[in-house]
Amino acid sequence: MPFNIPIDGVTHVNFAFAYIDPDTLELTTMDSETPESLFQQITAIKSMKSGLGTPVEVWIAVGGWTFSNNGTETQPLFSEIARSEDKRQQFADKATEFMMRYGFDGLDIDWYIFRSDIVAEKKN
Repeated sequence: MPFNIPIDGVTHVNFAFAYIDPDTLELTTMDSETPESLFQQITAIKSMKSGLGTPVEVWIAVGGWTFSNNGTETQPLFSEIARSEDKRQQFADKATEFMMRYGFDGLDIDWYIFRSDIVAEKKN
């Protein structure tokens, strides 16, 4: 549980991972078994540190190794977003809404481009 994280001396927590829904570009849990309430639980650790000195920032990481794996539904998604101005804007809007809803302070895009065997993706 997030409340068990020892935060003495910690300035940043990077929560990994959220996934991007390929149809809506909304950030979501990695699987249906992970409750969305986990996002609120992890950002709640900021209140544990308030008044203790340096505040802690909590960032959400999206993507990851399995997200970028060849042959998956999500594998080409980062490249599709990067290639399209409309999709970049849609993703930025959805990510901002997500971060504001759950209280995240930043976004880490974990894109494993070297996992791709698609030449156009590497060029992009």
